[in-house]
Amino acid sequence: MPEIDTKREHIRALEGVHLFHFSMSTCSQRVRMTATEKGVDWTSHHIDLGKNEHLSPDFVGVNPNGLVPVFVHGGRTFIESNDIIAYLDVAFPCRPLTPENSADATFVADAIASADEAQGAIKLLSHEFLFKPKVLKSPREFERFSRECPNPSLIYFRRGWLTGPVPDVVLQIRKPGQQPRHVSTRYLISRHLGSHGCRKGSHQPG
Repeated sequence: MPEIDTKREHIRALEGVHLFHFSMSTCSQRVRMTATEKGVDWTSHHIDLGKNEHLSPDFVGVNPNGLVPVFVHGGRTFIESNDIIAYLDVAFPCRPLTPENSADATFVADAIASADEAQGAIKLLSHEFLFKPKVLKSPREFERFSRECPNPSLIYFRRGWLTGPVPDVVLQIRKPGQQPRHVSTRYLISRHLGSHGCRKGSHQPG
């Protein structure tokens, strides 16, 4: 479990269950759904990624990677959505989500792994369709983002997304009883733009 030692004393002093999350973050959504399914009450701390609140000194003090979700239980801090889901099932054994049957347990583990594998494609699609109007920045604004962001992978992704052609990420879709199907995010984006009478060009800050 990726438990981290946060730098913030007020986080260590928190009692009960707390979730630092963003409404449209798919990783946050998975944790929220798991907590709801298990009947776990939690206190919400909404981090607006559109306003770069995940880059604020206060939040980076909670998670040095500048990522949501962050799960705090009795002052202990956990990151990474899949590991938080696993921790929830252990720490709150009422209404277990992991089946006792080994075949069913394997299916659940594969489904969680599939969600994790799809995260890169989901991030690309969400940036393209949801965040583009908010985060498309001028070169000066992007340089400021680069200075403030503590996570090199986020800087790399944002630079490529803003300044170059849409990178292609293969999304693997699995359905019970069927062979995995691979779908290109570039294909999905082109279909979306075509259905709206748009023509795709490169992303240029400005």
